[in-house]
Amino acid sequence: MIRFIFFVFVIGLFLGFPEIAAFAVEPTSYVAIVKVSSVAEPEECYRLLRDGKPVKPLSHDMRVMNNDEIIPVKGKDVKLIYIHTGCGEQEVNKKTKVNCNPAEYKSAGGFLSVLKDNASRFLDQKVKRKELLATKNITLRGIQDISCFPAQPFIVSPWPLEGSTVLSGEPIFFRWQGIDVSSCTPARLVIKTTGVMPKRNIVENIRIGALVEVKAPLKAGKSYEWFVETQDGNKIVSDKYHFIVLSAEESDNIRNQLAEVKAEFSSNSPNIAQALYLQLISDATPGLNLYADSLRFLEEHNDEHAIPGEVVDRLYKKCLETER
Repeated sequence: MIRFIFFVFVIGLFLGFPEIAAFAVEPTSYVAIVKVSSVAEPEECYRLLRDGKPVKPLSHDMRVMNNDEIIPVKGKDVKLIYIHTGCGEQEVNKKTKVNCNPAEYKSAGGFLSVLKDNASRFLDQKVKRKELLATKNITLRGIQDISCFPAQPFIVSPWPLEGSTVLSGEPIFFRWQGIDVSSCTPARLVIKTTGVMPKRNIVENIRIGALVEVKAPLKAGKSYEWFVETQDGNKIVSDKYHFIVLSAEESDNIRNQLAEVKAEFSSNSPNIAQALYLQLISDATPGLNLYADSLRFLEEHNDEHAIPGEVVDRLYKKCLETER
């Protein structure tokens, strides 16, 4: 529920045109719509549950997310139509859970249309950054005289977020900043597989507060733990965090989708479009959190002044979710 609440708040700020009702917001990162007869009221035809709670009011062509539950009224015509063509459509004649995972498909399908409809309004606009929300995950924001700190606008810690999923075979950005450890102090980043005793941990020399790109031989489909320790390796100074590398097939499928996005927006901030696409499918799909890869595309975008500030703001605000 926290994930959805934050999605509603951020995407509303982000895109500026959510369809807000008295008790429900139709999500922009939806995976399907629910259709009923044009002469019938949706409430007469089905109930919709999100996180176990009723969603009201309903609307025609109601947008729904993964894990939403549709409970039809007997004798009423209710159809579930997924945005991704690979997931198809179905008549809903019994309690049905919405489920469509974009990582299973080689094409972006209708998700690309969702991106086009909602992103084209701001992708070519030069947006000034807005005031960022204060959180303990955002440390020493605005300090300009610390040489090892990443350039604005990204100084989130810890990064990647707990429970992130990442594409196999791609570099990952890491950052950690602690209250009790001086900024720019030399330290070591340790990455190890979870659940088994690794033959050898992955160790990178870093500085506290620096944004570090790590190109490590991580195995597809494996779960990893990471933490920061003193330079001599005698003391762990951070908490322990975790991320999962997606399978090779899932990763390749998403890369194929990103190729479609890049081609579609080739003349209009393709890196920004790919970053946003990863955020959109992450918000629509429980268990999929590709914000770490999203940052990678933002870092590749060289025209800093053309970066819509709200795209990066979503990375910050995603951190607030981990605090609830």
